[in-house]
Amino acid sequence: MRRVLATVLLEMRKELLAPELPEDTEVSSRLSDQAFFFIEEMDRSLAGVAFFAANVMGAAALETVLLIACLKHRSRVLATQKWQKIHKNEPPKPFSGGWQETG
Repeated sequence: MRRVLATVLLEMRKELLAPELPEDTEVSSRLSDQAFFFIEEMDRSLAGVAFFAANVMGAAALETVLLIACLKHRSRVLATQKWQKIHKNEPPKPFSGGWQETG
């Protein structure tokens, strides 16, 4: 699984999964960094025989990749019936406007 995640993330770094809108580039980059962190933590957990923690970190990495893919295909996500039902046809809010550092 690590190899698959690492390959996907490396492809993202090559800009194959660049966000659809330029204003989402910073968020996409930070999400990519976060996904690499989750993969590294997954490896550490596996090395420490902490299999549950490794599964959680792997799932977090996959979820992060999904978020990046949603940024890549934002217009297709916004066009889905599910999105429109949840948000009642409200215009989407920008991802980059609310980004704040933590820690």
